[in-house]
Amino acid sequence: MAISVCNELIERGIRVPEDIAVGGFDGIAETKIYATPITTAGVPIYEMGAEAVILIDDVNHGKPREKRKLFNLELIVNESCGCMKHDKEEIIKERMNFFDQTERRDLDNFRTTYMTIDLESVTSLKQMVSVIGNHAWCLGSYTSFHLCLCQGIYENQIERQKEYTDEMQLYLSAERDKELQMPGDMFPKDYLLPESVISEEPQIFYFLPLHFKENCFGYTAISFELGGAYEDNYQTWMVNLGNAIEDIFIRKRMQQLIDNLENLYIRDELTGLYNRRGFEKFGEEMFEKAKEKGRYVYMIGLDLDGLKTINDTYGHAHGDIAIKAIAEAIKHAAGNSEICARMGGDEYSVLGIADENAEKYANEFIRLFNEQVEAFNNKYMAEYTLGASYGTSIGNLEQDSELEFFMNQSDDAMYLMKASRKGRR
Repeated sequence: MAISVCNELIERGIRVPEDIAVGGFDGIAETKIYATPITTAGVPIYEMGAEAVILIDDVNHGKPREKRKLFNLELIVNESCGCMKHDKEEIIKERMNFFDQTERRDLDNFRTTYMTIDLESVTSLKQMVSVIGNHAWCLGSYTSFHLCLCQGIYENQIERQKEYTDEMQLYLSAERDKELQMPGDMFPKDYLLPESVISEEPQIFYFLPLHFKENCFGYTAISFELGGAYEDNYQTWMVNLGNAIEDIFIRKRMQQLIDNLENLYIRDELTGLYNRRGFEKFGEEMFEKAKEKGRYVYMIGLDLDGLKTINDTYGHAHGDIAIKAIAEAIKHAAGNSEICARMGGDEYSVLGIADENAEKYANEFIRLFNEQVEAFNNKYMAEYTLGASYGTSIGNLEQDSELEFFMNQSDDAMYLMKASRKGRR
């Protein structure tokens, strides 16, 4: 305030201290390096802090206390009141010290900018921990740093807390010049830190909340060498970490939505099998890779028998049950390598690749499929018998082989079986 007064006076052509004397209060460092050093009063902040701790302790123990405590101030006489000429050498030293602090603060902000850039690309909490490790040296003369997160903030969850959980997790623990640790210790929030990081020696920690707006993620605890405290850039650190965790949650939610949309695009909603688009996309990819290696293919076309009759006689709900039952039989018969799809209505397709003896794999698939269909019929004893016609196409893949050729062959064989079964019925 005194500096602002001096600036305004100078703007109006009024000299300090020749025309008017100015005095300030608080004794901040800037009063010494101002063009005209400001006469001020030094406040005993350390004595006040110590007295505050004693006051809290007395209140906790029910001891009576005086309502008011007075402290003696130190008069710091400088040039702004016209009382003296300040030592120019001392002013120069103070100004150099102030500019050094300003330069260091600017450098810290510059380094924090690089941390911000690195955090923008993280997609998991583990990646965020790696970034913290790369930039921990910017924290200054810290002795230990601990990242404590609310219970339930894991890689596979997107839920966020509005307050600290009863149990907290020590997600990251770092000591200066030592390798980062990710202990994962759980501890009651009332403890603030787990016993594993508390020593017998007295320790001083600064706790800052880690959050994004109303979303609470946890907090950090940091300790410094005796008498040390965190710099202004540490608060920027905390904001960056909170923003990074929020970005991770947003990315997870967006990926969930993308995965859901992709599933709707390539998956059959009723059965969970690939739909025609999914089969064309992944089946063609598998076919082309197998063709490059000259492998064998087996194509199986299946068709649910009597779906129209089931729908007309028992209703579409029973028709859906039959469709899903055939799909479950296909899943039961398929290994990890086949591409299985409901192509539409009552039609299904299965594509498999083998190094050799593809006929053996196709026959095994049909055996397991029929076994599951029979198990369905025995279990539910419906008024209709679930069944499916199928046809296979097997061959060695050449450079000019086409997936459509094998699909047409399997369909032709399937329709022959379907016509034969229909004639018998």
